[in-house]
Amino acid sequence: MTQKYEAVAKASGAIMIPQSGLDSVPSDICTWQLATTLREELNVKTKDVVISSHKLKIIPSGGTISTVLSAFGVFSVDELRKGYEPYSQSPIPRNPSLKDPYSGITKALFGCFSVPDLGLLTSSPLGRTDATQVGRSWGLLKTIPSRKDQFYGDNFTWTPGMKARNWLAGVAIHWLQVSTLALLFLLPPLRTLAARFVTQPGEGASKEEAAKCETEYRGTATADSNTKKKAYIRAWYDGDGYTLTAIFLTQAALTVLEDDLELGGGVFTPACLGQSFVDRTEAQGFKTETQIMDH
Repeated sequence: MTQKYEAVAKASGAIMIPQSGLDSVPSDICTWQLATTLREELNVKTKDVVISSHKLKIIPSGGTISTVLSAFGVFSVDELRKGYEPYSQSPIPRNPSLKDPYSGITKALFGCFSVPDLGLLTSSPLGRTDATQVGRSWGLLKTIPSRKDQFYGDNFTWTPGMKARNWLAGVAIHWLQVSTLALLFLLPPLRTLAARFVTQPGEGASKEEAAKCETEYRGTATADSNTKKKAYIRAWYDGDGYTLTAIFLTQAALTVLEDDLELGGGVFTPACLGQSFVDRTEAQGFKTETQIMDH
């Protein structure tokens, strides 16, 4: 989408903000708030950020499932691989020598890794999608003149995860994701069969089921300095993911319409909307709290 529409958006002055739903607003905004907290409280850039999907009690609709299944038939493995590279949507290149501190053979094979104050994490089903959004925010905040003071830093790394009850559960979640994706890629008849038996487009959770849904993210960010402090965030919403997505979309639109964003035209991210967008979503029930704590 960025490659296809950015030149037109810049020329016309239009503001486009894709991935403005459950994927990937929470991860993008939590990362922005962590970096903002470090900058304002400690006057430092951000180094290593970890965002954990602590609770994801959501029920995907038939439309969401249909979109996921159809993507495998539209794009090749190579196209999807390149598209999901964390900084593939960034307007500037990133230092290829930088690695997230939790990468390694154990995480690659089993998905699990431990993070202080977040606990045991495993692979997040939203992680690769969210990573492209956060990576674009990193690049945009360095290149947009009105946002340069918000740039995370040259040594910034970002790691997604999801809370795991224990190692066995974490490994099972990781391999369930890996095996499901592999089978859907390699066996087109399986995609056709799955499409016939899963929830159909237009169908989804009942009101009673949706009322039991909840979303919570937690994250930490270390400073790119010798300080022994770090930032911590907790963000949560009591309700279903589609209502939360509607909140994100409407509040993003209001921010664009009512605020002087000094962005010009182009393809942007929720982080580019800044504190006004955070305040608006909080007023609608997406709560966040940040603090500085010992490393």
